Amino acid sequence: IEDGVWTAARIQQYPSGGGFMSPHRDVTEGAKSVGLEYVQLLLLMTKKGVDYERGGGFIQRNGETIMWDDFGELGDVIVYDGSTMHGVQDIDPHKSLDLDTFTGRIVAVCPLYKDLGDVAKWNAPKDR
Repeated sequence: IEDGVWTAARIQQYPSGGGFMSPHRDVTEGAKSVGLEYVQLLLLMTKKGVDYERGGGFIQRNGETIMWDDFGELGDVIVYDGSTMHGVQDIDPHKSLDLDTFTGRIVAVCPLYKDLGDVAKWNAPKDR
């Protein structure tokens, strides 16, 4: 934790056979708390058409779905406003899901979160 924020840097796999993420908007309180505009950074570690055939990351803007995986290259960093509706359409839904194999769409992300302190205190019984 630094300046009241922390990151949850990670690699995410959306496996062939249906890996997905429903459309959503990210909570932006971490970035706002330190005076930053909130953007999401995403590193493409696989390429559509090589590592998987169908689906991929998208944003929705002005009623249009923009599939960035359709034109992104291996190693590209995608930058977008996390408050924009975004998600991942099913990866290769025509294939059987095999969670023993590291296949499909793989990305690295590094979102910024606000430190909420000791969450255990939130659930403690109130004194009467």
